[in-house]
Amino acid sequence: EDFERTQDGLGFWERLQETQCTDQHHEKAAHDNINYLRSSKWDGPDSGDFTKYLDKARRQFANYTQAREHCQLQEYSDRTRVGWLLAGITSKDTQSQIRMNNVKDDDTYMDDWEKTAIYLAKTDYEGKNSKGKRKARFAEGDVSGVQGNPNGGGGGGGGGGGHKTKKPK
Repeated sequence: EDFERTQDGLGFWERLQETQCTDQHHEKAAHDNINYLRSSKWDGPDSGDFTKYLDKARRQFANYTQAREHCQLQEYSDRTRVGWLLAGITSKDTQSQIRMNNVKDDDTYMDDWEKTAIYLAKTDYEGKNSKGKRKARFAEGDVSGVQGNPNGGGGGGGGGGGHKTKKPK
């Protein structure tokens, strides 16, 4: 065989699958993968990183597709997969909910699992960074009571600006 000459591990694995795995093995593997996709949940950062959740879902479907090549199994559309993905996200974070609603309202996202996964992975959800807080995109502050003078400094707090003079020696 080709893999014997090249000592190709992938070739060996493919040959092993073709000769040793029966339809029953493929059906069981496919069933396990689809069950994961239908029942997995991501509750927020406590459940792990969202991109890892997406990567695992991607791998599970790839495994299912590979098993489908060897036996008769149902074909699932991207719309069905996106539905499973949205049903599995149980986080109550506001930003996550907004993005999920945007996906539900847009057929271009509903019909493309990869596009949806990328869009959702960009969500700035609570606890996304290592400090456990949402990354601040805008520095908010109340400036209604701030007064300044034309030369800077004094009058309004916050410091900065103004003229500095040298101390006499």
